[in-house]
Amino acid sequence: MRKRLIVAALVYLPVNAVLFGLKLVPILTIPALTPHSATLIPIATASTFILAIPIAWFLAPYLQARAFGNMRDRAGIRFRGRPGEEKQTVPASKGAEEIGVDQIGGGTSTIKPEQK
Repeated sequence: MRKRLIVAALVYLPVNAVLFGLKLVPILTIPALTPHSATLIPIATASTFILAIPIAWFLAPYLQARAFGNMRDRAGIRFRGRPGEEKQTVPASKGAEEIGVDQIGGGTSTIKPEQK
């Protein structure tokens, strides 16, 4: 859950900005709403802060699954196997340099993405 919380926190601000824009544009462009903008804009601001939380929490697993899944597939690593699957590990011939782990220590080798 910690990874989901981190990803949700990162996604929260862009989601909040999009929701605020979606609410602010009609308030400022529809002539019937413009006179009431003094009350509608604070309401839109407060509601976007609240609505962005569950939306970011909902989006986090999808963003996390794609990013981390692609990284694991390129490296050939599977951390959790499904029932009935063989466990896949990195072969002994592959060292940390080949799968990009040495970047933590300041190394230069990386995983090259496959072009499809």
